[in-house]
Amino acid sequence: MNNPLHILQTLDRHLTVPMELTLFGRAALALGYAGSPAVFATTRDVDAILPLSWLEAADENRDFWQAQQRTNEELEPKGLYLTHLFREVEVILTPDWQAVVFVNCQFGEIKADGGWW
Repeated sequence: MNNPLHILQTLDRHLTVPMELTLFGRAALALGYAGSPAVFATTRDVDAILPLSWLEAADENRDFWQAQQRTNEELEPKGLYLTHLFREVEVILTPDWQAVVFVNCQFGEIKADGGWW
C-alpha cells in the first residue's frame, strides 16, 4: 500500500475544483522517485507547502479546506492524514521554488516535469 497516494486520491475524491499541491518530505519522495526506499510509501501523512499567493485567494480556498477535513475524517481510522501544511515562509526554500517543479502528481498518473535542482 502506498499511503501517500491513498491519502491524495482520497483528497482528490473530495475536491470539487482542480488544485495544485506542492509536496515535500517522505510522501514527495515516495511518489516522485522510482526506486525510493519502500519505507517512504508507509509514511502516515502528506506534507505540503502552501504559497502565500494561494492562501490569499478571494474564496479562501474553501473547497480545499473542506476536502482536507473530509479526507482526514475518512482516513482517521487508518491513522492516515493530511495535516502538515506549511506556508512557504515556514520552510527553507530556494527563491525560485515555485518555478522548479520536479513532480506533477495528477491522480491516476505521476509524471516528471523537470530534473534535479
